Amino acid sequence: MSSSNLNSYLRVEANNFQGWNLIDIDDEVFNYNGYNGDNVEEGSDRDDVEEQVEMNLQRELLLSFGEQLDMESLMRVVEDGAGGEYFPLRNLEEHEQENDIGSGDDARLKQLGYKRELSRSLSAIANFSVTFSIISILTGLTTLYNTGLTYGGPLTMIWGWPVVGLFTMTVGLSMAEICSAYPTSGGLYFWSAKLCGNRWGPLASWFTGWFNIVGQWAVTASIDFSLAQMIQVIILLSTGGKNGGGYEASKYVVIGLYGGILLLHALMNSLPISVLSFFGQLAAAWNLVGVTVLMILIPTVTTERASAKFVFTHFNTDNGDGIGNKAYIFFLGLLMSQYTFTGYDASAHMTEETRNADKNGPKGIISSIGISIIFGWGYLLGITFAVTDIPYLLSEDNDSGGYAIAEIFYMAFKNRYGSGVGGIVCLGVVAVGIFFCGMSSVTSNSRMAYAFSRDGAMPFSSLWHKVNKQEVPINAVWFSAFISFCMALTYLGSEVAFQAMVSIATIGLYIAYAFPIFFRVTLARKSFIPGPFNLGSYGILVGWISVLWVATISVLFSLPVAYPITSETLNYTPVAVCGLLVLTVSSWILSARHWFKDHRVILTEVVGVAVGFGGFQKRQQRIFHFKACRVDEVECKNLVSDGWAETGVCSDMRGVVSKDLLIGRVSFRFVSFSKRVLDNGSW
Repeated sequence: MSSSNLNSYLRVEANNFQGWNLIDIDDEVFNYNGYNGDNVEEGSDRDDVEEQVEMNLQRELLLSFGEQLDMESLMRVVEDGAGGEYFPLRNLEEHEQENDIGSGDDARLKQLGYKRELSRSLSAIANFSVTFSIISILTGLTTLYNTGLTYGGPLTMIWGWPVVGLFTMTVGLSMAEICSAYPTSGGLYFWSAKLCGNRWGPLASWFTGWFNIVGQWAVTASIDFSLAQMIQVIILLSTGGKNGGGYEASKYVVIGLYGGILLLHALMNSLPISVLSFFGQLAAAWNLVGVTVLMILIPTVTTERASAKFVFTHFNTDNGDGIGNKAYIFFLGLLMSQYTFTGYDASAHMTEETRNADKNGPKGIISSIGISIIFGWGYLLGITFAVTDIPYLLSEDNDSGGYAIAEIFYMAFKNRYGSGVGGIVCLGVVAVGIFFCGMSSVTSNSRMAYAFSRDGAMPFSSLWHKVNKQEVPINAVWFSAFISFCMALTYLGSEVAFQAMVSIATIGLYIAYAFPIFFRVTLARKSFIPGPFNLGSYGILVGWISVLWVATISVLFSLPVAYPITSETLNYTPVAVCGLLVLTVSSWILSARHWFKDHRVILTEVVGVAVGFGGFQKRQQRIFHFKACRVDEVECKNLVSDGWAETGVCSDMRGVVSKDLLIGRVSFRFVSFSKRVLDNGSW
């Protein structure tokens, strides 16, 4: 078969695949080097070559393609000398039936290098519900209301909330734009990898991923620990309060409650995603209804209401823990709002389980932030209208032991009805909201752990990314719960140590949020290809605002929160962040830089192999050379043996996985095509 006839044959064979266009398959692609079917000499040299070919091809190609490969057909091609022939690995119609995706979601996931392993059954509402219940107004604003009262009081809370909400929305918009382009469970770290390209992608991905996952573990720990403390306060008030001989739980009891809560959350997250979706939507409804009821009920029941002037203009400096500067106090008071606005990356981590992920993932991020801004402001207004004596609410000598909102609820009902039972019931409403928040946090955390381990970034990665028959990453669920539990054990030794551990929840997450946004507006400013949701010409401006905001809060929340500074009053946030940074840098330098390559390309849509007979070569060595190209990029990476090697550019190999096998003096190239790429008619 001449080379011209060979090319014609290949194009004819290609046309049999229902419109696939292999475009200009030529000698250069298949490395013929002058072979025309007639110039290979008969004799021992050829026999030796064929023997080597048969042994090595069976070994190497079976390792690569497994049972998909029709080895008998391949060997017939080699033995007949019909180099350059193209044939399917299996019947195309059967292949399409077995791999029918029904929508573009799984096709896009495969373009990004992954196969679908999780059940894709979440709707837009379900995706939103997970994120909204993690932001959880009932959780953040209730548990940190003391912080708002201490640092500035009503003015800081009422006006700080919309300010923080506005800047948070810019961060959310930037994340939503990137999420639409890259809808994967990995979220932030995967985005960083794609936006930085092959040279810096692995490093950026490593740092982003570890800040993200450690921040998520800290968030889960702080949420569930807050619930344990809330239950302790409910028990205290139910048994008479601090001034009435009520029961005050020890540290060990609180840790026991915390462990029980985490256990329940792990069990719930072990259920099929359809069941978890129901709980997620119930959680969102509970938060919305609960906030609405409480922001109306509490100011209605209380017998002493604050004036509008007090609520909107009173600036509390009397309880600033030794800080006299008003601006300093105001900025510290923003921590209450900023802590609440965390966890909205959950919509991204759930995209592999969400239908129309490139649209509904971004919607989940933006809508959860927007609705939280509105309802959160209403909740703050309603509760703050019931505040008249700030020093008393913050005093550890009141019935709740200094838990401000618990005291507000309790005294509102006690002063009007002579009993605080109604206030305890209201605290129960909050506690259920916090419980749902923790449940959703474990959901998001486990998906991040699943994705990060899928790319080999975590110790024992092969264990954590396994899914069960219900397509739930169950090992990642229990692993995440275990790590969060271990974080809280530091509370038994020192409350300061525990605060240092969980202080990374806000700053650690926001640093992870900022990484891909920064890369989007710098390295990928011109190369970024947006998805269905995009900010257009405003993307760069919004991105820079987001990055500057994260930089600002990272500095502010690392400043001392009390004077004089002692071991008990020191803000351990910078210590925790620097500790994580040191560990991340060290692990990269000592180990990860040698093997971590941002994400593993997993191409399962292998539907054909093109075989090129190369003729005699000058090189005598045996080399197995693997070139893996990402489906959606023209850049590719070269694999030599089983390790990552140098990066190259394969402008004519887009979306193709090729294997060059040099055996003796004969060169073969095996090229497998992704159906998605061939449908697009280009490489």
